[in-house]
Amino acid sequence: WAMDSYADEDAPRGGGFDPHQLWRMFVRRKWLFIVPFFVCLGMAAVAIKTQAPIFFSSAQIHVIQESTTARSLPQESRYPARGNPDAETFALIQTIVTGPRFLEAIVRDQELDRRAREAGLVGPAPPGMSEEQWRERVVRGLARELEEQIRVRQEGVRLFGIGVRAGDPDQAYELSRAVLDRFLAEERANRLQPSSSTRDFLEGQRTIYQTQLDEAE
Repeated sequence: WAMDSYADEDAPRGGGFDPHQLWRMFVRRKWLFIVPFFVCLGMAAVAIKTQAPIFFSSAQIHVIQESTTARSLPQESRYPARGNPDAETFALIQTIVTGPRFLEAIVRDQELDRRAREAGLVGPAPPGMSEEQWRERVVRGLARELEEQIRVRQEGVRLFGIGVRAGDPDQAYELSRAVLDRFLAEERANRLQPSSSTRDFLEGQRTIYQTQLDEAE
């Protein structure tokens, strides 16, 4: 009977790592490595040729948090520890930039609905629906698609990134810039609004106090 040429040879006793023995094993079973290698290489080449590239454009935001606390000198108790500020800021940023109102405003500002119609991605309004209603539906649909393209991530201590994925590099840059600019504008407006509200409240209280003082006198 013929000996099996693929049978393993007895390993030498008392020896350690033998590179010659490993090489002989590889030569005997070379097709078990070569065939899968070329199959995987061909599948990777086909995937690279057929898959459309995805571009990602992002910007970084450095958040500066200012907080002050005050307590009387004899007080010995400490204030309870707050939560993680970075986690709260990350959740706030993600909530704002993925909100429907925010995304629909981006779609209108960038005229994405008009671009979609010019590219043939959106057809005319269906029967029984006005042009304005159809435009609002298209805007909401594009806003949902934009939500899937936006990525928010924490890149360091008080450092956050806002990016947009798209098939066109120019579009990815324009959308990421639009999202960043609108987020900063809304954040500034939100920061100024409490100050103006507080000032108006104090002015109103001062007026009431002055009126009551005049009546008392």
